[in-house]
Amino acid sequence: MQHGSAPAALVVWAAEAILTPEPMQIARVTIDLMRPVPMTPLTLQSEVLRQGRKIQLCASGCCPATPSWSAPPSSRSRPSR
Repeated sequence: MQHGSAPAALVVWAAEAILTPEPMQIARVTIDLMRPVPMTPLTLQSEVLRQGRKIQLCASGCCPATPSWSAPPSSRSRPSR
């Protein structure tokens, strides 16, 4: 088992990598660890839940071969000009 820092960084990286029509930055991230993180390869999953010009709601998560343990939404917003 490992602590959640590395998987949390991986989830944030996946959220930052989602393509957007306008330049956006991460505004808020929530990560829920439902159980200890296993020392096995993880699979990343990302999707846009709500697309907008100023705000975008995304869900990013990573999971081992067992059911998903981290998939809460993150918010992105367009930076002020």
